[in-house]
Amino acid sequence: MNKQQPEIRKKKADWSSTENHLVLCADIMGFKKMVAKPEFHIETEKTLRSFLDELKKAMSPLRTNQHIRLSLFSDSIFLATGCDSLQCLNLIIQASSIIMQICKKFKLPINGCIARGTLTFDDIFEVAKK
Repeated sequence: MNKQQPEIRKKKADWSSTENHLVLCADIMGFKKMVAKPEFHIETEKTLRSFLDELKKAMSPLRTNQHIRLSLFSDSIFLATGCDSLQCLNLIIQASSIIMQICKKFKLPINGCIARGTLTFDDIFEVAKK
């Protein structure tokens, strides 16, 4: 982790691709089966839209000053933090707990990981804005 631990709530995140970030990647398990038949696909889309709405609402307090970004694509959930400080680690752990709680509510099994490294996270890919 960086030696400097910035106070993440006071300043806006620096999303420079030359900095280390933390990223959470999670996949909804059994997605292929969920969308196998057209009638299941429609129901799955409704479920995922409701899931995303609830996730964005629950995550909004953690997204202060844009220190965490959320993106959803198909059956994949991506979260990234603005740096790799201890505060950002705590932030991504809190966010992962929220994701788990909401997945449990929607009966969506997931698996995933948290990683650290240099990444590019452009606004063009961010689909779950405030």
